[in-house]
Amino acid sequence: MIFSPTAADRDLFNSQFRDFLPDRIVDCHSHLICPGMLHRPTAERLKRYWMLNMPTTQTVEEYLETYKLLLPGKQVTTVAFGFPVLEADLERQNAFVLESSRKYPQISHFLSPGPTIPKKNLSRPCSKGFSASNPILISSRAIIPAKS
Repeated sequence: MIFSPTAADRDLFNSQFRDFLPDRIVDCHSHLICPGMLHRPTAERLKRYWMLNMPTTQTVEEYLETYKLLLPGKQVTTVAFGFPVLEADLERQNAFVLESSRKYPQISHFLSPGPTIPKKNLSRPCSKGFSASNPILISSRAIIPAKS
Protein backbone atom coordinates (compact mmCIF):
# COMPACT_ATOMS: atom_id res chain seq x y z
CA MET A 1 0.00 0.00 0.00
CA ILE A 2 1.45 3.35 -1.04
CA PHE A 3 -0.73 5.51 1.17
CA SER A 4 -1.98 5.04 4.69
CA PRO A 5 -3.99 8.00 6.03
CA THR A 6 -3.22 9.30 9.50
CA ALA A 7 -5.72 10.66 12.01
CA ALA A 8 -4.68 14.16 10.91
CA ASP A 9 -5.41 13.25 7.26
CA ARG A 10 -8.88 11.98 8.17
CA ASP A 11 -9.61 15.06 10.32
CA LEU A 12 -8.54 17.38 7.49
CA PHE A 13 -10.65 15.51 4.94
CA ASN A 14 -13.71 15.51 7.21
CA SER A 15 -13.41 19.18 8.16
CA GLN A 16 -12.31 20.71 4.84
CA PHE A 17 -13.06 18.42 1.91
CA ARG A 18 -15.89 15.95 2.58
CA ASP A 19 -18.67 18.48 2.01
CA PHE A 20 -16.70 20.61 -0.47
CA LEU A 21 -15.97 17.84 -2.98
CA PRO A 22 -18.72 16.36 -5.15
CA ASP A 23 -19.90 12.82 -4.40
CA ARG A 24 -18.74 11.69 -7.85
CA ILE A 25 -15.17 12.50 -8.95
CA VAL A 26 -13.28 11.77 -12.16
CA ASP A 27 -9.50 11.57 -11.87
CA CYS A 28 -8.42 12.37 -15.44
CA HIS A 29 -4.75 11.52 -14.96
CA SER A 30 -3.67 8.43 -13.06
CA HIS A 31 -0.90 5.89 -13.59
CA LEU A 32 -1.55 2.21 -13.04
CA ILE A 33 1.62 0.15 -13.03
CA CYS A 34 1.80 -3.36 -11.67
CA PRO A 35 4.94 -4.33 -9.75
CA GLY A 36 7.63 -5.77 -12.04
CA MET A 37 6.71 -3.59 -15.03
CA LEU A 38 9.18 -0.77 -14.37
CA HIS A 39 12.96 -1.19 -14.43
CA ARG A 40 15.24 0.79 -12.09
CA PRO A 41 16.15 4.18 -13.65
CA THR A 42 19.76 5.27 -13.95
CA ALA A 43 21.14 7.80 -11.47
CA GLU A 44 21.15 10.45 -14.23
CA ARG A 45 17.45 9.89 -15.00
CA LEU A 46 16.54 9.88 -11.30
CA LYS A 47 18.25 13.26 -10.97
CA ARG A 48 16.65 14.69 -14.12
CA TYR A 49 13.07 13.43 -13.65
CA TRP A 50 11.79 13.85 -10.08
CA MET A 51 8.74 11.67 -10.70
CA LEU A 52 10.93 8.60 -11.19
CA ASN A 53 11.74 8.83 -7.47
CA MET A 54 8.09 8.37 -6.52
CA PRO A 55 6.67 5.00 -5.47
CA THR A 56 4.68 4.09 -8.55
CA THR A 57 3.89 0.40 -8.71
CA GLN A 58 0.85 -1.19 -7.14
CA THR A 59 -1.72 -3.85 -7.89
CA VAL A 60 -5.07 -2.74 -9.30
CA GLU A 61 -6.67 -3.57 -5.95
CA GLU A 62 -4.18 -1.31 -4.14
CA TYR A 63 -4.78 1.40 -6.75
CA LEU A 64 -8.54 1.34 -6.14
CA GLU A 65 -8.11 1.06 -2.36
CA THR A 66 -5.94 4.20 -2.37
CA TYR A 67 -8.87 6.19 -3.76
CA LYS A 68 -11.14 4.81 -1.02
CA LEU A 69 -8.59 5.84 1.60
CA LEU A 70 -7.94 9.30 0.10
CA LEU A 71 -11.57 10.09 -0.69
CA PRO A 72 -13.79 8.11 1.69
CA GLY A 73 -17.44 8.07 0.73
CA LYS A 74 -16.75 9.44 -2.78
CA GLN A 75 -17.37 7.56 -6.01
CA VAL A 76 -14.19 7.86 -8.11
CA THR A 77 -13.84 7.04 -11.79
CA THR A 78 -10.32 7.09 -13.19
CA VAL A 79 -8.64 7.59 -16.52
CA ALA A 80 -5.68 5.23 -16.16
CA PHE A 81 -2.62 4.57 -18.23
CA GLY A 82 0.82 3.12 -17.69
CA PHE A 83 3.90 5.13 -16.88
CA PRO A 84 5.39 6.01 -20.30
CA VAL A 85 9.06 6.26 -19.42
CA LEU A 86 12.08 4.55 -20.95
CA GLU A 87 12.27 2.16 -17.98
CA ALA A 88 8.74 0.91 -18.55
CA ASP A 89 7.62 -2.33 -20.11
CA LEU A 90 4.84 -0.48 -21.93
CA GLU A 91 3.47 -3.50 -23.76
CA ARG A 92 2.83 -5.24 -20.42
CA GLN A 93 1.65 -2.03 -18.73
CA ASN A 94 -0.86 -1.34 -21.50
CA ALA A 95 -2.16 -4.91 -21.33
CA PHE A 96 -2.44 -4.62 -17.54
CA VAL A 97 -4.41 -1.34 -17.71
CA LEU A 98 -6.74 -2.74 -20.38
CA GLU A 99 -7.32 -5.96 -18.40
CA SER A 100 -7.90 -3.95 -15.20
CA SER A 101 -10.47 -1.73 -16.90
CA ARG A 102 -12.38 -4.78 -18.09
CA LYS A 103 -12.44 -6.16 -14.55
CA TYR A 104 -13.23 -2.82 -12.85
CA PRO A 105 -15.62 -0.56 -14.81
CA GLN A 106 -14.63 2.54 -12.79
CA ILE A 107 -11.31 2.51 -14.69
CA SER A 108 -11.16 4.04 -18.17
CA HIS A 109 -8.11 2.95 -20.13
CA PHE A 110 -5.74 4.98 -22.25
CA LEU A 111 -2.91 3.54 -24.32
CA SER A 112 0.55 4.70 -23.20
CA PRO A 113 2.72 5.07 -26.29
CA GLY A 114 6.48 5.16 -26.20
CA PRO A 115 9.56 4.60 -28.33
CA THR A 116 9.27 0.80 -28.01
CA ILE A 117 5.65 0.60 -29.22
CA PRO A 118 5.39 -0.07 -32.97
CA LYS A 119 3.87 2.86 -34.89
CA LYS A 120 1.17 0.61 -36.33
CA ASN A 121 -0.13 0.06 -32.77
CA LEU A 122 -0.36 3.80 -32.13
CA SER A 123 -2.51 4.82 -35.08
CA ARG A 124 -5.75 3.35 -33.79
CA PRO A 125 -5.74 2.82 -30.03
CA CYS A 126 -9.50 2.26 -30.01
CA SER A 127 -9.13 -0.70 -32.37
CA LYS A 128 -6.87 -2.27 -29.72
CA GLY A 129 -9.58 -1.83 -27.07
CA PHE A 130 -8.36 1.44 -25.55
CA SER A 131 -10.48 4.58 -25.13
CA ALA A 132 -7.68 6.81 -26.46
CA SER A 133 -3.93 7.31 -26.18
CA ASN A 134 -1.87 9.56 -23.95
CA PRO A 135 1.36 10.69 -25.65
CA ILE A 136 3.92 12.19 -23.30
CA LEU A 137 7.43 13.53 -23.87
CA ILE A 138 9.18 11.74 -20.98
CA SER A 139 9.03 8.53 -22.99
CA SER A 140 11.28 10.01 -25.67
CA ARG A 141 14.98 9.43 -25.89
CA ALA A 142 17.20 12.08 -24.33
CA ILE A 143 17.28 14.50 -27.26
CA ILE A 144 16.31 17.58 -25.27
CA PRO A 145 19.10 19.13 -23.19
CA ALA A 146 18.57 18.69 -19.42
CA LYS A 147 18.39 22.45 -18.81
CA SER A 148 15.57 22.92 -21.36
